[in-house]
Amino acid sequence: MSAKKAKRTVTRLQFTEEERSRPELQKATQKADKAANKLEKAAKKSKAESLGTHEKSISFGPMKKPVKLQFEELQVKKTPSAFKSAAEVHRQIARSEDDNIGVEAAHRLEGTAEGTVRTAQNAHRSHALKAERKSLKAEKKLDQANVSLLQKRAASEQPLFSTNPLSRWQQKQAIKKEYAAAKAGRGAGTVQKTAQTTVKTAKKAKEALEKATAFVARHSKVFLGIIGIFFVVMLILNTFASCSQMAVGGLNAFLTTSYTASDEDITAADLEYTRLEAELQYDLLNIERDYPGFDEYRYTVDPIGHDPHELIAYLTARFEDFTYAEVEAELRSLFSSMYSLSITETVEVRYRTETLYRTYTVTDPETGEVQIIRESYEVEVPYNFYILNINLSSQSLYSVVYPRMSADQREMYLVYMDTKGNKQYFGNPFTFNWPSHVTSLYGWRVHPITDRLQIHRGLDLGVPLGTPIQSIHDGEVVRVGYDASGYGNYVVIADTDGYRSTYAHCSSILVTEGQSVLRGQAIAKAGSTGASTGSHLHLELTLNGQYLNPYFFIEGTDPYTPPAVGGTNGAYTDYDIPPEA
Repeated sequence: MSAKKAKRTVTRLQFTEEERSRPELQKATQKADKAANKLEKAAKKSKAESLGTHEKSISFGPMKKPVKLQFEELQVKKTPSAFKSAAEVHRQIARSEDDNIGVEAAHRLEGTAEGTVRTAQNAHRSHALKAERKSLKAEKKLDQANVSLLQKRAASEQPLFSTNPLSRWQQKQAIKKEYAAAKAGRGAGTVQKTAQTTVKTAKKAKEALEKATAFVARHSKVFLGIIGIFFVVMLILNTFASCSQMAVGGLNAFLTTSYTASDEDITAADLEYTRLEAELQYDLLNIERDYPGFDEYRYTVDPIGHDPHELIAYLTARFEDFTYAEVEAELRSLFSSMYSLSITETVEVRYRTETLYRTYTVTDPETGEVQIIRESYEVEVPYNFYILNINLSSQSLYSVVYPRMSADQREMYLVYMDTKGNKQYFGNPFTFNWPSHVTSLYGWRVHPITDRLQIHRGLDLGVPLGTPIQSIHDGEVVRVGYDASGYGNYVVIADTDGYRSTYAHCSSILVTEGQSVLRGQAIAKAGSTGASTGSHLHLELTLNGQYLNPYFFIEGTDPYTPPAVGGTNGAYTDYDIPPEA
């Protein structure tokens, strides 16, 4: 029986000396060379045979000039299995067996002897397979190093192409595609007019459309229109294979850079994390109630809070289309790693000055008169001073999630942070970006008036009195009212898809019940009516009666810059909030 052979390809990037000497490429070049040398060494141990070398040039995206790739094809001899023939012998003996005890005994003896031989064969095969696996791993490492080097070269030639994570991700996908195509000996952009290619294209389109259908089913708002347009374009371009593939690729790219969990699961995941943080905040506020009797309470407390997008971007990068139940344990693990609370007791011996009195008699030597003298004096008296030390240390959420992700997951994390998950279905309630005006996020919190732990079902945005408020979607004004103990002046707008938005604490309302409004239309002015501590907008969003976190779904977010790993907690405590808010 002839042994099968597997191919290994040693791929070396051919750069000029000038290119290899660039400081920004030196480290990546050395890493790629080292990986190629390791593969050659591993292949030799696998008794590989060289099938010759060939070169190919590739270029893509922002690269000014093509790069030459040198390929050396190596045949790695696979170790044939000894078990197949042994199993066949077993079957032949078993077929000829009858009830004869002697034959059964011979079969058992044959099995015992074969087991001894098989042990030796296993050892030999295990050694051969180890070398083969090592060469396969080395080839994978080489490919990764080469793609990384090509990406760094492209970035060095056109820095503006890599100004944001999404551009870098798209660039890397293009590099991977061209590199794989060159390695396979074909052009990545070639349209092969064969039945096989047609079937593959159709299959990819079907998979993309199935994925899109599931996505749209959960995110009908806005996406129905987008996907509808996509289907029309697909019908028009159906006769052009390359155009169809481009359209499918565009949809896949959109889906790939979007949060894939449902809006409800995204809201639930962040809500749970706010509950854990709010309980921690509540415990800190009630330390003196829960630990009475101390002379002094010393607090060393880091900020509590997180960026909701950082949390969901991580969960999506790590778990993809997650449900709340699937990530509940991970949320607790993240919280435990992010915060560390210690409460310790210290007893100090201190001294206080006390005034004491003493009496003594004095006899006048001339008259013999006796006087009783009482005088005061001060002494230092020791006593125990009881101190409770409360130390809360926190680190940034980014520092916690970074080591939990692979290199590819970190890349996608930055892409999600750049796109904000592509879930901004609704408009901006203001004419300016709102994140720097957040005074209270959606979720659990310690209520600023009652000091009780409760859910805050909206997003509070502190803005000056009279700031115009815009509707975040088309719809009808279904309620205008006043609630002295809660919302103050408020307005509710509903659309035909089941979404409702509520705008509370307004100083004045500009619309009436039954009126149709458009996205971006001024409907009220910000104020501080009802249960409010300052001028702000309280914005709520529901879908068929179920609350959603507006933070994820309204436009107007700021660009993301990841903090340094190991940095402090990026809690929302340093916003430029108007004093009246």
